Amino acid sequence: MTYLKTLTNMKQLLTLIFLFISMNANAQFFKKIFKHSTVYTSGNITMPREEVRKEFFVTQEGEVRNITNEPEFNYRYSIGWRKLARFDYENRQNIFYDGSEKPIALSSGVGNVDNWEWLFNYDWVRDRGNEFNNKRYFVRYLGPWYIVKGEIREEGRINFNYAAADIRGRLKIGEKLNLSLGGIYRTSDKIFGLNPIEEYLRPDSVKWWDLAYAHDYTDHGYAINDDDWDWYWTDADGKRVADTDLDFRKHVFKNIVNDYNDEVFKGIGRMGYLSMIVGYDFYHYSDNFWLHNYISLMPFHKQVVGDEEFGYGKFYAAENDGEKNWLDYQAGLVFGWKIKRAFGMFAEGEYSKLWDKDIYSAKVGFNINFR
Repeated sequence: MTYLKTLTNMKQLLTLIFLFISMNANAQFFKKIFKHSTVYTSGNITMPREEVRKEFFVTQEGEVRNITNEPEFNYRYSIGWRKLARFDYENRQNIFYDGSEKPIALSSGVGNVDNWEWLFNYDWVRDRGNEFNNKRYFVRYLGPWYIVKGEIREEGRINFNYAAADIRGRLKIGEKLNLSLGGIYRTSDKIFGLNPIEEYLRPDSVKWWDLAYAHDYTDHGYAINDDDWDWYWTDADGKRVADTDLDFRKHVFKNIVNDYNDEVFKGIGRMGYLSMIVGYDFYHYSDNFWLHNYISLMPFHKQVVGDEEFGYGKFYAAENDGEKNWLDYQAGLVFGWKIKRAFGMFAEGEYSKLWDKDIYSAKVGFNINFR
């Protein structure tokens, strides 16, 4: 399944690239569009975190099992194609691009140049024993009076899947300020207001072990003493997987619950929302002082795809006295000040609220150079 998922994602990446290329077929366009772009691949591995303490489990029969997690090495493999203009304050971190960069252009409403910008990046990652994929496909055209942007993003570590397309009118005020207004269509596979396992167990006639039976697990009772019983569990092949009910619920049943929830969510499908979007971008740069501030607000929404019973609108209304509109936003700030030749300070931060998810990062500091 992992191979098929990877193959499908690679097909999506290649399809997007070739569709993008096929939009214009003349050689002059190709020369212009490929200029300053970079195709890259990279790979890195790091040693895993070593367990400080060994862990053991004693079975009902007195057998001692070593259950210490023996982690494999961490890795990250990336492939991509990018054309993104750096802002003046952005230092290129490495001589070569490797896909780990986090350019501000992906977050700000307006880039540093008027033209096409894009990023197609796909990662295969293993981190602390968890294997997942990341992808980010980003295309934007910045015209004198309008902005068109499309994005597909998947963050496997936090199970975040997001796609969006927006078009805005652009008002440029002087050389530093941009205002924008338009509409954005966003999709999400997040289902709100539903916990499938709670619904499954709601009837009194249904017990938790019924779900285990449905997944081909079998319990076998045994007496502990004259009054107490417990059960050991076997899988579909007859292999013993747990010595007690508690052991089964702690180590096996939790995975059954997760698989059941995922199956129900997939059956419901993705949700799509059409929203108004308002943007503000301010950018000032000089050798000794720079300030970059960007905000995108989404105050009004209409669900246009998916069952509204499980959409964020109904979930939000239930939590906020019937209010149907909520405020989603993305805001960022980059600040730098070289106060004197040998002393300077900086601050960078970004905060996004997308439905019920808050994503944020920040750093601040100062430098003293001794000469």
